[in-house]
Amino acid sequence: MLDNRKTQILWYLLSQNQYVTLTQISNKFNVSKRTIQYDIKSIDDWLNNNNFPNLNKVPNKGIGLNLSQFGLINLKKSLNNQIDSYILSPTERHQIILFNILKADTPITMFKLGLLTDVSKTTIYNDLIEIEGWLKNFNLKLIRKKGQGVMISGNDDDFTKAINKLISTLSKEHYLVKLDNDITIHLATIKDYFPEIDLLYIKKEIDKVEKSLNITFSYEGFSNLITHIAMAIKRIKLKKDIYMPKDQLRQVIHTKEFTIAKLLAANLNKRYNITIPEDEIGFITFHLMGNTYSEATVKKDGSQKDKKLAGVVDKVITSVEKSLKTNISHDSILKENLYNHLKETIVRLKYSNNQTNPMLSEIKRKYHETFKACSKAANLINKSYQINFTEHEIAYLTMHFLAVLGRQRLEKNNNNSSTYNLEKVMKIITTYCSISDIDKLKSELKPYIKESCNQDYS
Repeated sequence: MLDNRKTQILWYLLSQNQYVTLTQISNKFNVSKRTIQYDIKSIDDWLNNNNFPNLNKVPNKGIGLNLSQFGLINLKKSLNNQIDSYILSPTERHQIILFNILKADTPITMFKLGLLTDVSKTTIYNDLIEIEGWLKNFNLKLIRKKGQGVMISGNDDDFTKAINKLISTLSKEHYLVKLDNDITIHLATIKDYFPEIDLLYIKKEIDKVEKSLNITFSYEGFSNLITHIAMAIKRIKLKKDIYMPKDQLRQVIHTKEFTIAKLLAANLNKRYNITIPEDEIGFITFHLMGNTYSEATVKKDGSQKDKKLAGVVDKVITSVEKSLKTNISHDSILKENLYNHLKETIVRLKYSNNQTNPMLSEIKRKYHETFKACSKAANLINKSYQINFTEHEIAYLTMHFLAVLGRQRLEKNNNNSSTYNLEKVMKIITTYCSISDIDKLKSELKPYIKESCNQDYS
């Protein structure tokens, strides 16, 4: 039996018409080349057991499938048949339980959750204890009703944030997914939550928004906006109120993003026979302003850079440098990464669009001094832009400094071991950060993660 990642590796190889290197597979699945090499051995064992030839491995070229067209068809059938007997990992089980209780309007019984995940009531009970911890990150409570089951209690905004985060995670990790296009995967994942809404139409409308504003959404931004709009349509059809504080609405009503959001709303009104209120148009505007980035904002020549922000970046680095008694102000990569990260973060926080950081507790515990230094430096940003960096946002800031400190430590010790869990940091960056952060930080961190392989197909 193949697990989630090994199954997805096979589907990935099926989608390629050429050899794929270990490095490419490693980057695709955010694990080390050594891990991929172990996976390849397990995949070969599975192929043999199912009467398929081993993967074709060519040094200095890569890995590919050694199958005829008929063989490829049979392999796809075998992978599809495997779904019925798939054994869920604890993480996948938690995701399924969360998805079902988040979308339920009434309590859902332990028995039903057990049927959905093919485990005992005792296992479900233990799973719910862990799920409660996840829900607390969004100010949500798990309510147990005797004889009825469990349900979640909290306000609509917190529900929305939790659903967005879960759906975003599901669309990247879903074990049934066999498509290579991330947004298409996202649509397939959330369809069960919005069966009555044409999500592909919403995607096409957001594509138009990108062209109108000459912007490129991050994966997170695009998927969150699709989910947000679908939820708004659902709420409006159920005649639920949507309210935005007037002072926040006044801040965006004269922006070009608000004008584009109005055009988007008009098209959605016609399609779904609804009337999207101005307050909801304001929320859509927040997404347009806080979750996008323009190529112009990351030019290396600095011609498009905001002088005020560039000055704040220098002050932040100097502050952290003094607190930690280290020398990092010369690091041009750190400056560029921080500039791009803060440019997007400041816009988000101005409109109360906070993000959660799943590594917050670990960062505070393991890298307390760096977190403390970044917390102090964040006050400089708060004062300059009248915003409030939460601990979650400070944790993201800390990750940038951990990257440069880890690199310095490795250079000093001239080895590939570090107290910083760089591989885990990279995984969080890929899942939760914007495109500009991903591209910059991944390239910075990757050379410092130790990877050894017995045979190189990279």
